[in-house]
Amino acid sequence: MRVLVLHNRYQIQGGEDVVVSQETEMLRSFGIDVDVFEINNDSIISAREKIYTTMHLAYSSRMREAVRKRIRNFRADVIHVHNFFPRFTPSVYDAARDENCGVVQTLHNYRLMCAGGLLFRDQAICTECLSRGNALPALVHRCYRGSAVGTAALAGMVTIHKLRGTWRTRVDRFITLTAFARSLFIEHAGLPADRIIVKANVVPDIGLTAGEKAYALFVGRLSPEKGIDCILRAARSGKFPLPLKIVGSGPLESAVREAVEPGKLEFLGKKPSAEVHLLLHGAKMLLAPSMWHEAGVPLVIGEAFSAGVPVITTRIEPIDSVVEHERNGLLITPGSARELAEAAARLDSDDGLMGRMGHQARRTYEQLYMPASNCRALLNIYSDALDAARNPVVVA
Repeated sequence: MRVLVLHNRYQIQGGEDVVVSQETEMLRSFGIDVDVFEINNDSIISAREKIYTTMHLAYSSRMREAVRKRIRNFRADVIHVHNFFPRFTPSVYDAARDENCGVVQTLHNYRLMCAGGLLFRDQAICTECLSRGNALPALVHRCYRGSAVGTAALAGMVTIHKLRGTWRTRVDRFITLTAFARSLFIEHAGLPADRIIVKANVVPDIGLTAGEKAYALFVGRLSPEKGIDCILRAARSGKFPLPLKIVGSGPLESAVREAVEPGKLEFLGKKPSAEVHLLLHGAKMLLAPSMWHEAGVPLVIGEAFSAGVPVITTRIEPIDSVVEHERNGLLITPGSARELAEAAARLDSDDGLMGRMGHQARRTYEQLYMPASNCRALLNIYSDALDAARNPVVVA
């Protein structure tokens, strides 16, 4: 099996970029030949490049040819597309068809249904485009980076490929990270149910630790949908029971910096994975008070489970399907700073509960995220995609 991985990196590294790196490393560690074709958006700076990218958002013959050559030179059996937006475009699927290559697409976000990609707007869950069955609300609200032109181009790209049948005829297997996301893509994006496989992201085993655990930890993007405001309100309430460390970067970084208080709230900025793992080993609990329907359970939750660290998160799909109340973590009402402080106090004061939850957290990791089982699942998906490409079924 020879696998070509395609990924349009983000200008500010996010979870998808980390997933691509970790999944590629996993495949190579199990002896799979992998070539990674990555591009980024750094060149989209000049007005000319912005216009070109917008005009070719739906299809790029240049990228089709570049990917076709890469497939041929590497002799790939399967291409695994992570993010094609904005520069690769869905033209990469035709490149795979040119070379009789299987196509797998991981759906890391909701962009095929939502111009913003998150189903989140104005600090609340938004499903207007889903309920209406069209992108008119996105155009009204300029959901892609506040740009009317960008939103229209993105919505046009999705519509064109829906009408063209791209998602039904040119992708052999889709991967969603949760069953909740799978159901949304079937109902609202019209993706074929028999081609969508649920597979969680791989999470390296960072191991249990018996060291002192002395603080609560948040790791992630400092943005509204991650519940940063809830954390800061809990910290300011005077009822949060232990020191809090915040790791990450994002649009709410200035608010986090203003909330820093020695001995109570420490802001550490963005940290590499190795340092995050060390911080998890010293954490009593991980805070993940998400405000949106995460397309995939955040990687840091899997890492916390690997280290036997319980998680406090919100009662919201799909994250509450992995974090089970009073088993491997505690669930709170989205946005409730009072409940967040109370849940932290409960864990902090009950060593027995902490021990039981830590044990169950580790069991959850072993069931869902271990590299060996994850790799087997991914290779099965690749095999199915290759079989489908070489034995196509005509779709009416």
